[in-house]
Amino acid sequence: MTSPSPNSNNDTEGEVRRQLTALLTAVREMNPHGTKPIPTNPSHFNLLARPLRSTTACRICNLPGHNSDSVDRSPMCRSAILSLIDFWEDMVEHIRYLYANSERFKTAVNASTATYEMRLDSSAKIGGAMEEVVVHSLTRNYLKWQSHSAGIRPKAVRILMAGDCGRYERVTMTLNDFLLDGKTRESFRLLEFGVDGCLANWLLVSQLFEESISEEKVHAE
Repeated sequence: MTSPSPNSNNDTEGEVRRQLTALLTAVREMNPHGTKPIPTNPSHFNLLARPLRSTTACRICNLPGHNSDSVDRSPMCRSAILSLIDFWEDMVEHIRYLYANSERFKTAVNASTATYEMRLDSSAKIGGAMEEVVVHSLTRNYLKWQSHSAGIRPKAVRILMAGDCGRYERVTMTLNDFLLDGKTRESFRLLEFGVDGCLANWLLVSQLFEESISEEKVHAE
């Protein structure tokens, strides 16, 4: 068996740096000082990177940058929700590559533990190695997205098309596996029983809440 050429190793290392830089850029924008202005027509843009203010969020989809009057006439809501799906689909590609090609990143993912509180903007950030900080920040924002999606679920199923919901479910399955300690298996079980993807992940967020309560009781004892 021939050994990998030095050029091959250098190419992989260069791609790892590029992929990690892309995640670092996304994480930096989750910092209040790094957020970008919301575009008029968001695409692949993380509308939940910044703390939400009820006064600036749409009353239908609870996302910033627009206002819709009716759930049945809300193309801007659909565009905003799809922008988030686009964004997380992009994150999946970076995460998947790094998990396969960076031992440090893979270790950070496997060591990460999601908690219910992480969905909050006020939840504590961590220090440590760059990969650990990136994984923690992505998990916090992913849980924020899932919590938001659960909150607008009754409206979202009317706003989105069937293909949109399919994309949401696929990206959710993948990110649950990477960021939520393999809870994809539980989502699949729920989907097999006819539970739609939005509700399935709401149940998973609820499960994280129950786990956090159990841990608090253990510590209290």
